[in-house]
Amino acid sequence: MATLTSEKRISKARTNLLLQAPFWGFLILHVEPAPTVGLAFGTMATDGTKLYYDPDGQMKDWTDEQLMTAIAHETAHCAFSHLWRRENRDPMLWNMATDYFVNGMLAKESQVFKLHPSWLHDKKFDGMSSEAIYAKLIQECEKDGKGGGTLDDPEMWKNVTNGKRPGGSGSPNPTEDGKDGTPPKEGKSPENDAGDELYWKEKVVQAASVAKMAGKLPGHLAELIDNLVDPKLNWKEILREYIQKSVKNDYRRMPPSKKFLWMPLYLPSLKGEEVKVVACIDTSGSISTKEATTFLSELRGMMDQFSGYEIHYFQVDAQIQKYQVLTPENDEEWTCEINGRGGTSFIPVFEEVKNLELDPSVLVYFTDLEGPFPSEEPPYPVLWLATGDREVPFGEKILFEDI
Repeated sequence: MATLTSEKRISKARTNLLLQAPFWGFLILHVEPAPTVGLAFGTMATDGTKLYYDPDGQMKDWTDEQLMTAIAHETAHCAFSHLWRRENRDPMLWNMATDYFVNGMLAKESQVFKLHPSWLHDKKFDGMSSEAIYAKLIQECEKDGKGGGTLDDPEMWKNVTNGKRPGGSGSPNPTEDGKDGTPPKEGKSPENDAGDELYWKEKVVQAASVAKMAGKLPGHLAELIDNLVDPKLNWKEILREYIQKSVKNDYRRMPPSKKFLWMPLYLPSLKGEEVKVVACIDTSGSISTKEATTFLSELRGMMDQFSGYEIHYFQVDAQIQKYQVLTPENDEEWTCEINGRGGTSFIPVFEEVKNLELDPSVLVYFTDLEGPFPSEEPPYPVLWLATGDREVPFGEKILFEDI
């Protein structure tokens, strides 16, 4: 029997997806296969419009099932908005996080999909969002002594992926300018991105309907799709909005916003007049390292939207165990190692803020709320990010939900 060309193998895989996994089969109809010699890592990539594949690359060694899996993998990056959710995260590490998420999801459909041994997959990330996986990878980088460094260092990805290459079955390799390593779409811009994301959400809903009618929509996918098309307001969104409202800000021309430099566009950046936040973590033992890492990673991401910030970071149980002042100039000192594990008291931090004569835009306290509170309300906003539902004497409380 004659060997099929790469083009015919892609066509056959798309047809098999329609028959065996109609959710993914329907979605793959909305990206156009585009042979691209010399693609990053010789695998596959997508920009939301095309499916780029290297006919001379690794796909020659993949089985038919692995090729189907790789195609579904690229489609998943579109379906779950990975191309538009990165924000200011490191491109390489974000690609790795989304690969872990997608491959873990596809592994649950083992009757259809087969992962190649070289692709990024670890069961410890099962049930975690791409953002939570990213935070975990950041923590692992810091354990290796590389927190805040560049992820272009090959030793970095070897350390955090057990030697496997980022890109796995192939999210694009980021280039030096921070964009994905795929050929750019004509007229690509942030405005187009928003439209692309909405377009794919509509296609996800249609694909789910097609799969349901065929009786082939897995339960884990149905839950993910519900969260995607009808997201519940979570603690991250509330915290982000709260900090933005609490910080007085204006716009200025220099330095320009880093978010749009890759285009290149030099747009005004958001200048905080007094972007000063007190961030406290209850280290009494009831807060897990995973929760603390997720909280710190999200807080740091929020502050990066400002041209300058100052975070007074406290770890506290019954007393202050650690205190750091973090700015963009020393953010490599940001650590998630937890100190303490004693009793709980909220009084020491408020006393120390007063002693230091700080005037924060907001004090955020991550805690289970099991401890004594100060007798007086401070003159600045307080936000309790709580794992418990106890009443607070002042400030606002939002419940932390792991995602």
